[in-house]
Amino acid sequence: MKSLPDLDRLLATMNVGVERFAACEIGAGRSLTPAPAGAVLALCVMRGALELSAPGQQPRICPTGAMIVLPPGLTARLIPLGTDPEVEVAAGLVRASLGGTLGLLDRARVPVVEDFGGSPLVRLSFVEMLRIGSAREPGLGGSAILGALMKTCLLMLLGRFFERPGIDHKIVSALTDPRLAGVVALIIDRPAAPHTLETLAKRAGVARSTFVRLFADALGQSPMEFIAKARLFRAAAMLRGGSEPVKAVAAAVGFSSRSHFSRTFRDAYGCDPTAFRQAHRQQAPVPIPRAVPNI
Repeated sequence: MKSLPDLDRLLATMNVGVERFAACEIGAGRSLTPAPAGAVLALCVMRGALELSAPGQQPRICPTGAMIVLPPGLTARLIPLGTDPEVEVAAGLVRASLGGTLGLLDRARVPVVEDFGGSPLVRLSFVEMLRIGSAREPGLGGSAILGALMKTCLLMLLGRFFERPGIDHKIVSALTDPRLAGVVALIIDRPAAPHTLETLAKRAGVARSTFVRLFADALGQSPMEFIAKARLFRAAAMLRGGSEPVKAVAAAVGFSSRSHFSRTFRDAYGCDPTAFRQAHRQQAPVPIPRAVPNI
């Protein structure tokens, strides 16, 4: 990921406080109490796998080691998967601010989910937070340790997030603008959805011309270019880590035509999807596509 000095400077000012940290078992399914304004709910799947269901969102599969952040006011339901009837989750109410004034994550409108199953640091941090949070007396520095461990986990989550397509220093102004924050999160989380300028402008609550101008000023690219990069980035991840036919990958990321997908993918990555899969299988991180004008 390229250097993001403005974002790095903001993240260095992050203050994190953890409240009501505990473990819970998810049996037949459990609805989570929404986080209050100014806070987010941070969870880690400690055992088993679950499906995360939130209003208006496609269900997300969360395996062991997945970290989930639910923004304030969002109701979500956790449903166990597989043969294990109970899934264990560690969760805490988190108040995170940048410079004591800017709540970066609490402006999101959709869940943020990252699978850290291959990187044990997040899960081990939640194990230690459980130990501290379950103690009658957290001990000297306990609250500070909780905050430091959660800050580490959030920074890892944000690190993954800001590796997504189209993310540069201008994204900060987009995330701090409530008219754009939900739109950006929606596109990144659901790139295959049939987004149009009209639907996105309506989501932002502004006229189409105003939305196009705000988006370009904040991100340095058009909304449709951002959508194209998000779709291609998701496609590259699927090609790198899966065995689905190219036609199936194209359909999964929102392309109705394999030939259109292959041409657009070649423009972005310099090779066709099959050659990309052969060259980049299991490599990390997934390359970010070059700017593409059309989808």
